[in-house]
Amino acid sequence: MSTLRGLLGKHLQKSVSFARFLQPLLSVSTSVCTTHSLWNLTTGGTVVTLYGIPNCDTIKKARRWLEGAGIEYHFHDYRKDGLRKEMLEQWASELGWEALLNRRGTTWRQLPEEAKAAINAERAITLMLEQPAMIKRPLLDTGSQKLLGFSEEQYRNLLA
Repeated sequence: MSTLRGLLGKHLQKSVSFARFLQPLLSVSTSVCTTHSLWNLTTGGTVVTLYGIPNCDTIKKARRWLEGAGIEYHFHDYRKDGLRKEMLEQWASELGWEALLNRRGTTWRQLPEEAKAAINAERAITLMLEQPAMIKRPLLDTGSQKLLGFSEEQYRNLLA
């Protein structure tokens, strides 16, 4: 049965409805599929989602590491794939809006001092929605945990 799962896994992971049909037949644990996670029969879990902007150097390092480690992932480009306020609010509640806000980037540095001084959770979320470059990158979502930034050691500990 695991051989069948291995052979079909790559082809079936994009077909969520077919994967749901096969789950009982392959004795794979069930999972709720959302817009943020895809069922993956080869690992028996959800595909990791990496959020960010493709031209970011840190994103490039994280993607190279994931690919080198053979970890399947979905890349969500903030600009191309969009960003919802509810998504940012959820991340802010889980990770803290201060951690989510990228204060090291050019976009933050170019803000007027008055805007920086008056920052709070609501304003930060509004700024991040308007300018996704203000979100710390990358944001890795395993479905059960989220990790901001990139560190090989943290990725290895989380995904191994």
